[in-house]
Amino acid sequence: MKRICKLFSLILCLCLCLPLVACGSKASTTDKLKVFAPDGAPALALSGMLAEDGDKYDFTVVASSSIGSKLVDGSADLAIVPTNAAVNLYNKGKDYRIAALATVGNLYLIGKGDFTLSDLTGKTLGVFGQNNVPDLVLRALLSDNDMETVVSDEAAAGKVALRYFADGPAVMQAIKKGVVPFGLLPEPAATAALKNIEGATLSDVQAERQKITGSYGFPQAVLVVKGSLLEDRKADVDAFLTRYATLGTWAEEHPQEAVAAVSAHMAEGVEASIKALTKETAKRCNIRVDRIDETARNQVKSFMQDIIDLGLSESIGGKLPADTIFYHA
Repeated sequence: MKRICKLFSLILCLCLCLPLVACGSKASTTDKLKVFAPDGAPALALSGMLAEDGDKYDFTVVASSSIGSKLVDGSADLAIVPTNAAVNLYNKGKDYRIAALATVGNLYLIGKGDFTLSDLTGKTLGVFGQNNVPDLVLRALLSDNDMETVVSDEAAAGKVALRYFADGPAVMQAIKKGVVPFGLLPEPAATAALKNIEGATLSDVQAERQKITGSYGFPQAVLVVKGSLLEDRKADVDAFLTRYATLGTWAEEHPQEAVAAVSAHMAEGVEASIKALTKETAKRCNIRVDRIDETARNQVKSFMQDIIDLGLSESIGGKLPADTIFYHA
């Protein structure tokens, strides 16, 4: 009789435990996806989802300088990052796959009065993002136009002197104070500079690059997804990407709402750089949220080859990425 009672107690215990195990398993697949984006134009690529799906996903907008750490420590399920950073991390063993584009070039040269690319020779040009996408694109553009560069705080005869600053706002202040006559800025900082620097004008870097490549824009920033999620939560990832791809013009159509949405999701202690936005400025951010296809894949690889040709392969992990870096459903 005692043996029967013990057997019954064991069976009852197992039955009670089963629902708990099932609940624990279910919770692990219904956690909100953690999505990160750097402040500025990349965050605007997510602004529609920030505004309309803020309760469905765990969104955080961080300072541009800290976005890479979210992939290094694995805390991001999805993130928008500079393309070369995505390739660099993948080549170094971090399993994040490129799933969609985010921005295709929001870089502008700024100076006082009308100027052309050739006017930079013999002058000092303020640049941000050393050895990252803005710097790499600029150097490739100058090289393609047979213009020599030198890293220097002072002008150099026959060359473009590149003077590096911490970020876009620092470049803008340097131009405003006359420290450098020209600078490289991203949107929406470029529009802010037009308002703050008397006589300032812009030159579209993407348009200058088009004269060489034949196509406008380049894969400046991409949306990546953690590789393990493609096995554990593929349906959730695909649902996110489908939604993301439908909201590519949202910031342009709702500029003020986009500013509010980004500001509402800033990481603690980080202040949003975008205080105001117009449809025109949002358009110049060149947001493109297309899912990765063969064309986009070739654009990424071509851009990475440009970086290798500049002798800067270390910024992408030393080589072109394998095709396994790309995720397309």
